[in-house]
Amino acid sequence: MEKERTCLRHLRSIFPVFLVSSVACDPQPLPSDAPASGTPASAASEYVAEGVGYLSEGDPDAALRSINEAIRLEPGVPEAYVHRGRAYLKKGQIPEAIADLSKVVELDPTNAEAHYELGRAYHKSGQREQAIDELTLALRAKPDMRSAHVGLVGIFSQLGRFKEAIKSCDAVIQLDPNDAKAYSERGGFYLRLGHSDRALADWDTTLRLNPQFTEAHFNRGMYRFRKGKYREAIRDLTRAIAIEPNHVPAHQYMASAHTSLGEHSKAIESYTHIIGVLPNQAEVYLARSQAYRANGEIEKADADYRRAIELNPKVERHSPALPREGKNR
Repeated sequence: MEKERTCLRHLRSIFPVFLVSSVACDPQPLPSDAPASGTPASAASEYVAEGVGYLSEGDPDAALRSINEAIRLEPGVPEAYVHRGRAYLKKGQIPEAIADLSKVVELDPTNAEAHYELGRAYHKSGQREQAIDELTLALRAKPDMRSAHVGLVGIFSQLGRFKEAIKSCDAVIQLDPNDAKAYSERGGFYLRLGHSDRALADWDTTLRLNPQFTEAHFNRGMYRFRKGKYREAIRDLTRAIAIEPNHVPAHQYMASAHTSLGEHSKAIESYTHIIGVLPNQAEVYLARSQAYRANGEIEKADADYRRAIELNPKVERHSPALPREGKNR
């Protein structure tokens, strides 16, 4: 790829029409007029393609240099502004990205990619409702745009709009019935709405499609723990930990399940593993202190209690809290 770019630059040094100039990276208005007479259309396309290549390699600065040159040669190509918006997004220059992408959708309201990237920009800027609007417009132009459906799942989840998140998951699953992650996330949304049977069915489907899906094992174990089904919970949590050994929430629920069954030695093992991952968490030392005390190991219990107080003098006022639901997208 680099050799090809070197050759291309050599050609530009021979033919003046291809000369590279220094172009400012600030967003420029997207004119609706045709390219200047005599400008080869292929020159701008080559620069855009080069910029897209740099984006795929994770180099937005190089991408901007190439795409700005494409815009200099041919200012009226929407594709160049879409990809420049993507480059700005990678650099965290959100206002510049929004400016470029907004111009594209003004001139071409059916440009699904521009609406999608504009939705991403609004989301990154914290403007979630505007992001939803743009992703919805992207889907109106291209109903099978999976990335837009996935984006809506994430935003609806953040807003607590779980019914709408479920509909977006439905759309993802319709496009790909083997998308294990979509089933896993839909299961979480069903659980939040009180539909536990549907949640369990979705997690079962997730694990049938992908037995190594950690969060489905964890979520199912967490649910079973909360229902008092401690043995079943331990089986699920054990599978989650086998896949992801340092999954702290799974270890914490595992410890609590063993405690509920009076298996304090096993609870101590789980708390000890958590301390190995998070050595400065006072609440975990307090929880292990309680497990040691219940197991008759008073000296160890006192030592953990003192360590907990050293880390956080206020910790004795609180009981160790269980983690919340599993991770989403």
